[in-house]
Amino acid sequence: MLNRLILGVGSGSTRDDFELLGYDYDHRFRTFKNDLEIMNRAWNGEPVNGGTLSTGRDARATRQS
Repeated sequence: MLNRLILGVGSGSTRDDFELLGYDYDHRFRTFKNDLEIMNRAWNGEPVNGGTLSTGRDARATRQS
């Protein structure tokens, strides 16, 4: 059986949302691109640490049976 995941992601919508969380609205696409690169590395089984998705320790995506 082939397992697939369809994932929709976005960079955020309003300046107010970003200001509420203390993030820079004007750089949201640069941050979004970086986040996607980190997620892609994790999904490919590479250890990731740092960046905006840091868990404070090495994280790795694993496949569950």
